[in-house]
Amino acid sequence: MIAEAARRLARIMSAMMLGASLVSSGGVTAQGPAPGGPGTAATPPTTPAANPPSAAPPAAAPTPSSPTPSPATAGTSPAGTPAAPPGASPATAPVAAPGTPQAGSPAAPRAATPGAPTAAPRANVPPIYIAPNGPVAATEKDLVLIAAAEKGQLDQVAQAMRAGGRINAYDERGRIALLAAAYGNHVPVALLLMAAGSDVNFKDKMENSTFLLAGAEGYTDIVKLSLRSGADLKSTNRYGGTALIPAAHHGHVDTVRELLKTPIDVNHVNNLGWTALLEAIILGDGGPKHTEIVRMLVAAKANVDLADKEGVTPLAHAKKKGQAEIVKILEAAGAK
Repeated sequence: MIAEAARRLARIMSAMMLGASLVSSGGVTAQGPAPGGPGTAATPPTTPAANPPSAAPPAAAPTPSSPTPSPATAGTSPAGTPAAPPGASPATAPVAAPGTPQAGSPAAPRAATPGAPTAAPRANVPPIYIAPNGPVAATEKDLVLIAAAEKGQLDQVAQAMRAGGRINAYDERGRIALLAAAYGNHVPVALLLMAAGSDVNFKDKMENSTFLLAGAEGYTDIVKLSLRSGADLKSTNRYGGTALIPAAHHGHVDTVRELLKTPIDVNHVNNLGWTALLEAIILGDGGPKHTEIVRMLVAAKANVDLADKEGVTPLAHAKKKGQAEIVKILEAAGAK
C-alpha cells in the first residue's frame, strides 16, 4: 500500500512542480507566497491546465551553483528560499528558442517581430508549500484541508495546501490534517502530509497522535511511515501506554512486529499496571494472534515474571484463562 501511495503522491507533486515551472518560465504571472508569511502556501498559478497537452518534455535547467541540500538544511535553498517538499522533482524550464539570451552568454541583438507578444520577465519559482511552525487554531482554509484529509481525498488535500491550508492547524477536536487522515487509515494522504512536514507526534484532545493511533488500530502502513518521520517511541496515550501495548491488546500481529524492530520499551508499564505482555494475556483471547504476539514479546526479551499491581504474573493470568499455548511459551522462557 505504501508503494501505491508513493506513486499517487509522485503524481500530485509532479503536477504541483509543473505549475511552478510555468511560473518560472514566464508562462503565468508569479504570485509568490500567500499573505500571512511562513505557514501559508504559495498562490497557485492561474492558467495552467490540469492535464497539459502532449509535448516534448522540457529540458532540465542546470543550476550548478545550487548544491543539493544536506539533511541538516533540507527545506531551504542556498538563498534561504523554502524548497519543494521531499520527493518532488526539480522545477524545469523550457528550452530557449534560438537567439534567446542565455545566462552568462548574451546573444546578438535581433529585430523584434511586429505584433509578437513580449515575454514576461523570468520570476523566481514560488515555493510549493512552506511547512509552518507550531500548532495554531484552524481557520476556514485550514478546515477545508482537514475535511479533505478526513475523507482521504488526496487531490483536494494538495489543492487545499496550495490554497493556504496549514498542516499544523487543529480543529475543535484538536486534530490536525494528518491525524484526521490517520483516523481513516488514509495512507496516501498521510504520506503527502508527512512529506510536507506534519508532526506525527501531535496529540488531539483524546491524547491520540498519528503514531499512537496507528499502533492501537493496527494501521501498520501508517506506523511504518510514522517511524520514518520521527515517531516518539516513548510517547504515551491517555492510559499511559506506548504504541506497543494497545497493539498487543488488540492482536495486531503485523503492527507489533514492526514496533519490535525499534528500540521501544517492551517492558513499559501503563497506568493500569500492565505491560504489553500482560495486556496481550489479560485482554487477549488466547487465540492464534495473541499467542503469536506473546511469542514475539518473549523473543524480544519481555520480562515474563513482571507482575501486575496485584502481584499476579503473566503465567498465572494465562493459566487462569486457560491459555494453554501461551502457558507453554511462558514456561519455556522460565516464567514462574
